Amino acid sequence: MKWILLTIGAALLLLIGSTVLDALSGPDKRHVTPSDNLAAARLNEDGRSGVVGAFHRLLEDAKKQEGATKLKGEDHNQINFLFLGIGGEEHISGDYLTDTIILIIFIPSTQKTAAISIPRDFLVRAPNKQYFTRINALYAMQTDPPTSGFPGPMGVEYSKDAVKNVIGVPIDYYAVLDLQGIEQIVDILGGINVRRFEDLEDKRFPDENYGYETYEIQEGWRYLNGEEAVKYIRTRHTSGGDFDRMKRQQEVALAIKKKAEGLQTLQSLPKLLSLYKALQDHFTTDLTFAQIMRLMQLGEEAKDDTIVFERITGEAGGLLVSDTIVWGGRNAYILKPRAGTENYEEIRGKVKEIIENLKK
Repeated sequence: MKWILLTIGAALLLLIGSTVLDALSGPDKRHVTPSDNLAAARLNEDGRSGVVGAFHRLLEDAKKQEGATKLKGEDHNQINFLFLGIGGEEHISGDYLTDTIILIIFIPSTQKTAAISIPRDFLVRAPNKQYFTRINALYAMQTDPPTSGFPGPMGVEYSKDAVKNVIGVPIDYYAVLDLQGIEQIVDILGGINVRRFEDLEDKRFPDENYGYETYEIQEGWRYLNGEEAVKYIRTRHTSGGDFDRMKRQQEVALAIKKKAEGLQTLQSLPKLLSLYKALQDHFTTDLTFAQIMRLMQLGEEAKDDTIVFERITGEAGGLLVSDTIVWGGRNAYILKPRAGTENYEEIRGKVKEIIENLKK
């Protein structure tokens, strides 16, 4: 089974849904489209047996309703996903800042996918249009008047609207995953392997006591457990800053995807159920189970070499430039279009070109 969603959480969600259903359906495997959503398969008091029973029910229901699900974007041959990575409640700072922002564009007719990373410091209008803010702060924003608790109830919609405004394409679906979820997923998979083409050192990596420690990793193939994988995608005080971090986020997402693809047998069911439990606690999406299965149908022939990884950056030749704004009485670093504040024409043009190439 090939994969459409190339973000960390969404790729695993597809894997778990397809592999468990395939394993439970026995040798007469077939594509299915359960109508129940993911909430129907949550762990109950019976633990793993409850999950297995839930998937059995989903499978039986799917056999009756195969082909009933259609996705947003199918009619015009383009499905767009927004993936947001947050620190989460266990993170010592920036719990609900979306420091990972990736737009995934899938073209069903060609089975091609683009993953476009957007920097967290990108300057955008706040929802009320009265001031500017960084794009990574939108998810945590409160409504006016504010409601209790964080993140705000409109955070996902604020983030979707901002990305749509900048990139120029509508957001069909979203997914949110926190750092603790990434750590657990990598550990359950037995770690991942990434390849470094040069040494990396960050002397200002935040420690657990609100201070700093040195994080470093040497050139070559490196094995990372869950804790190390999270550090690898968090570190940013390097020569390439956040732009290099976006590369590492994409590397880890692909490494998890490759490792998870090996779980295709019934013997892997205990590990798959552990992964599913980790996602239940740390992952949210508006994709229903039926929609996930439909995605797998559409992307059955997709291959890794058709994945395009792109970044919107302020590197040499990039479309952004750095600047500062006064935020909370202090100067704050931001990125804005080189064409001018709120002038997104160059960015939209680049994304349009990427989409055109995907459709060829």
